[in-house]
Amino acid sequence: WHRSRNAAKRDAGRTTALESVGEGPDPAAVDPADAFDRDWFLAIYNRGRRAVKEHYEGKGRPEVYRAFRLFYFGDEGPERWTQLKIAQALETTVAQVNNHVHRARQVFLEAVRNAIAEYAGSEEELAAELAEMARLLGDGGPPGDS
Repeated sequence: WHRSRNAAKRDAGRTTALESVGEGPDPAAVDPADAFDRDWFLAIYNRGRRAVKEHYEGKGRPEVYRAFRLFYFGDEGPERWTQLKIAQALETTVAQVNNHVHRARQVFLEAVRNAIAEYAGSEEELAAELAEMARLLGDGGPPGDS
């Protein structure tokens, strides 16, 4: 109920880039309603990541999820993984990494949209929730499962 009511207040015209999701603002500067929403969106975000992992593991293609995870979230190190570095790690071509990342991203976005659509009352509300997700999760990549 809280989610649906607040969604109507948001700008439905904005779009969300996967790359824009991240650590978000300083938790001390966030009001309690935003903190609740941020935690909710992180749960949905991680649900999307798990959906990608399960989808490709179920198809016997764990390398697709690995390329997606490395491209968007890296590993324990601070540097961003390039397509070339991922291709070398997976012993494949850069073109294949690009294909893996593109396909996995589509599975991820569909899982996130479906999770939000479970409670959004309309396409406008869905768009507003996705925009709010981008606003609250900020830039970069959030912590999540691997």
